[in-house]
Amino acid sequence: PPRLVALRRANKRSNSTMFIVPDHTLAPAPRPNGGAVGGPASALAVALSAARAAAANVLRPPAATASTAPRLLHAPAATFGLLENLSVPKLAFFPSMNFDGFLKLLPGAHKSEGPELAFGHLTAEQVDAENKQLIDKVFSLLNDSNWKVIAQPSSKMTISKRYLESDVSFGGGDTDRAHKFAVVKATATLRATPEAVYELFLDNSRVHEYNEFCRRVSDIEFLHSKRPHSTKITWAGSARIAGVFKPRDFVTRVHFATLKDGTKAVVNRPEVHPRAKPTDDYVRAEILLAGNFIRPVQGHPELSEVTSVTYVNPGGIADTKVGAAVVNAICAKGPIKFFTGLENAANKPKK
Repeated sequence: PPRLVALRRANKRSNSTMFIVPDHTLAPAPRPNGGAVGGPASALAVALSAARAAAANVLRPPAATASTAPRLLHAPAATFGLLENLSVPKLAFFPSMNFDGFLKLLPGAHKSEGPELAFGHLTAEQVDAENKQLIDKVFSLLNDSNWKVIAQPSSKMTISKRYLESDVSFGGGDTDRAHKFAVVKATATLRATPEAVYELFLDNSRVHEYNEFCRRVSDIEFLHSKRPHSTKITWAGSARIAGVFKPRDFVTRVHFATLKDGTKAVVNRPEVHPRAKPTDDYVRAEILLAGNFIRPVQGHPELSEVTSVTYVNPGGIADTKVGAAVVNAICAKGPIKFFTGLENAANKPKK
């Protein structure tokens, strides 16, 4: 095949990202079926043709790793298959392509159950026990009497806040630094069915429609659980905040569940993951707790009652006494935007 240059660029969230680009010095190459053409694009076409012919053998992962199909950097044919749909000039942009986005474009990546488990030492029973403990803790928090109502934007929305002691944890995180931030609880009745609202939380591609602090979302791995895909590790990044402050990112363990009374729950706790290390592009924030509970409104199937609770350390300059005071003073604004966005997104017609 024609000479290719393998350009390895360490992605900021991965140590093994490799992209293949044609060398600008490629000599003219013959067509696979005879004749001659010249230039890098033709040379690449020859390589692609050869790669496709061998694809059946190359793309078969070992049986032991069949569930980790996204690890396709070991599959040259899959890589070439992606290159085939791009013109040669576009290849120059590959080094800056997001690693997770690249993996999702590879043939067969969408069939995977998720990347290799870094938390493989956790059994399904352990994961489910931790999830149950987390939900029990959240309900205990929501139902105690220490909440102070700080806003009622309408008859259908109430926003409250409270503070926690530094030793109160929901599964990790630096509570010594976080306890200066208020925990915010908000409840609203939305003009949307519980199913429509819940589906929004399941779809990463729509998070930006209701959450201004999640412009990019990427699932890092799925944890073992008795309910497949009900628990995952997710990285999320915001845009520049207020046009001035540096974007934030955070890593959480997300659990989805339907409770015995029919309530649909989405609960987040902080995580540290080797595939989502802090970078210079973001200020690492920490979500100590985030929960959303969606219930039907009796007698009104077109409505849903949503309760949201958040406990966040935004990091950076906000992680100071003055910064925390400012964040706590304006914490009632976030739920209003959140519920408005959630209701609007849930009522958009499906494409």
